[in-house]
Amino acid sequence: MFYPPAVLLGTVKQDCCTCNWWTATDAKDKVVFYIEGPCCMPSTCCQDIKFDVLNDKLEHLGTIVKKFDKANVSEDVIDIFGARFELVLPLPHKVLLLGITFLIDFALFNSNDVTRSNEQVRVF
Repeated sequence: MFYPPAVLLGTVKQDCCTCNWWTATDAKDKVVFYIEGPCCMPSTCCQDIKFDVLNDKLEHLGTIVKKFDKANVSEDVIDIFGARFELVLPLPHKVLLLGITFLIDFALFNSNDVTRSNEQVRVF
């Protein structure tokens, strides 16, 4: 993830595709976050899906949640994500977490299906 003008903030990689483990490193390749998602992806139509944000010592720092929107049953698909984390994090780390939120949506919840072509994403 880059910040203009071409300043690297960090990188994110998926460590385990079945258990949804992600590792985020800073520009110096030092681990700053681990993201731990559910090992077995529950159905996205019935419940919120939680991803824990951990620091390099595996201490809990926050949560990314894909919210289940009971009110939205139309053909327009709107993904709602929440990201909560400690305010004392450096700004580049906060931006990295926001980028991870979009990456999780793209990697885990988007399909090439035509029915999702009018999708929107909300981050609160």
